[in-house]
Amino acid sequence: MAVVNAAPAFSANDAKQFADEFYVLHGRVEPLPSYQDQNFLIVGKSGRKYVLKIANAAEDRAVLEAQNQVMKYVSDAHEGLLPFVLESLTGKKIEEIEAPDGQVYLARML
Repeated sequence: MAVVNAAPAFSANDAKQFADEFYVLHGRVEPLPSYQDQNFLIVGKSGRKYVLKIANAAEDRAVLEAQNQVMKYVSDAHEGLLPFVLESLTGKKIEEIEAPDGQVYLARML
């Protein structure tokens, strides 16, 4: 289980920069509530909505990969029921984002 005190603390501008660089999603960014992670709503110029999920630093990559697989399985079986994970420009479903203090967090775009 992730440790709450390892929660990320990125700004909306940091999230926008990450979305632009790794997903070319130029748009409006709004913070969303989260207990132990950090989430941002990204509204692209087309109006399409995405969620940037930055995991708690204590989160295990294997847990995120398992979540991705479950979302894909359910989405494949029931189109539109769950969000799906976008691949970044580098072809990854989980990217790393570094905080100013050097801490690395795992991030996904849904």
